[in-house]
Amino acid sequence: MAQKLKRRTGELLELISTSVPSGLIPFIAGPGDLDAVRAFSQEIFRDNALDRAYLRHSLGPGHSLVFGLKMDGRIVACSALEINMVQKRIYITEIGVSESCRGRNLALWMMGRIQQIAAIYGYRHITSHVTLGNTASLNLHKKFGMKPQRVCAEYFHDGQDAYYMHKQVAA
Repeated sequence: MAQKLKRRTGELLELISTSVPSGLIPFIAGPGDLDAVRAFSQEIFRDNALDRAYLRHSLGPGHSLVFGLKMDGRIVACSALEINMVQKRIYITEIGVSESCRGRNLALWMMGRIQQIAAIYGYRHITSHVTLGNTASLNLHKKFGMKPQRVCAEYFHDGQDAYYMHKQVAA
């Protein structure tokens, strides 16, 4: 059975601290990081950025996790996850890398940590939605082993269609 993530423990921070790219510091976001995470989301996703209420919920206690990498105290890579214990699923709400740090495989590093979290805590599915026109994100998800399952019409806030992506995680 899937276990509830213990975000406040050193175990989870230790897990995301494996193979950290040089010069970067891993972090697990908490309620005090709301403004920084929101600003990062707006920088990367503009009209489809995570809203304040969603982030407040995600950064509080519950079934979610926001983690990533910082450089000089600034977020340069971040992933927001919803954790569903009943469905044994991790849903990638958002994953992004600042423009100044692209090309360093940081998104792939985050995807690797997501897979480790899923495997260690007993989650069997990793899912996400990717805008049809976002070839960089689609290629990242495919490189990570996720496959498009279907197209969801007008899925995003701005009316864009999305692929529903899925990956089965080995026990």
